[in-house]
Amino acid sequence: MITGNKGEWSEFYVLLKLLAEGKLYTADDKLQKDKDFFLSVLRVFHKEIEKGTIEYRLSCNEREIALYVNDNFAGRIEKSFFETAAKEIYNGIINAKKDSSANGAFSINGAEDTMDKLYCTKIKSSSANKTDIEIEVHDPYTGCEYVRGYSIKSYLGE
Repeated sequence: MITGNKGEWSEFYVLLKLLAEGKLYTADDKLQKDKDFFLSVLRVFHKEIEKGTIEYRLSCNEREIALYVNDNFAGRIEKSFFETAAKEIYNGIINAKKDSSANGAFSINGAEDTMDKLYCTKIKSSSANKTDIEIEVHDPYTGCEYVRGYSIKSYLGE
């Protein structure tokens, strides 16, 4: 059974949410989301020690996301799957937050099945890496595309 704390589960939630929405929103100085400005997500990279790099490729015109494990095509998953999975993980984190016994690590029902489908074995990135997730985005204002690493900090945790 996979367990993690609220911050670790939040990393997995962000992966699912990015894939479901296909957008990386900007925020103001008070960390309020700016719904009018976002970068389009083209690819998300999830690095694992055991499996290597898992790449999720998005397309604006498709309803599916293509999965690649170490540059080898591994399948396609409907975007609706990510929407449902993100909601389930979010609810699992929130419910654990309300449960006073969930101060440390906890599991979330159904998470392992989701992880198996996504070729994930870990909900968080390696502590040796400063970035939690790498994302290739398209900036509609400049027309540029680039890959950047991001560190995930969550208000869902403590």
